[in-house]
Amino acid sequence: MQAVILAAGIGARLNSEIDSLPKGLIEIGGKPLLEYSIEALIHNDIRDVIMVVGFQHEKIRNRFGSRYRGLKIEYVLNEKYADSGSMCSFAMVQDLIEEDIILLESDLLYEPRAISILLNAGYRNCILVTTLSGSGDEVYICTNEKQEITALGKKFPLITSDVLSVSWPVFPGLRAIF
Repeated sequence: MQAVILAAGIGARLNSEIDSLPKGLIEIGGKPLLEYSIEALIHNDIRDVIMVVGFQHEKIRNRFGSRYRGLKIEYVLNEKYADSGSMCSFAMVQDLIEEDIILLESDLLYEPRAISILLNAGYRNCILVTTLSGSGDEVYICTNEKQEITALGKKFPLITSDVLSVSWPVFPGLRAIF
């Protein structure tokens, strides 16, 4: 299993005290967000990471290097990070993916237990979601009666009962953690 971490973004909505840092290097509890993600991957025996970097990419490379606590990290530079989004960064690594992946974003905090539940959910393709954060930046997920994702996005013109607003896990195997 490989991990892909998307870490190219600018963090334009952050306050000016931390806007010179990539979002993944923002510290919480004395550690950068990316370090928590890396620790969660190591805890779950994932040792191969492809990290897409952009804004202040050298700071991330200097912090983690190509090997970090037994983890191999390969960097891909998204030079168009200021004008593109996460899916552009993800598309840049498609030729480097050699096996199943877990996709993480650098500005989210992942518990090792949540990653473990995701990996052991029994589905080849699944997504881990949580309750509404109140950030105003939620992603909404639509599912059908088989719990298959039919659409996802930040805006829906008409929200119906078929839309999960990241309030509950999409897959029954993940409901155990909520």
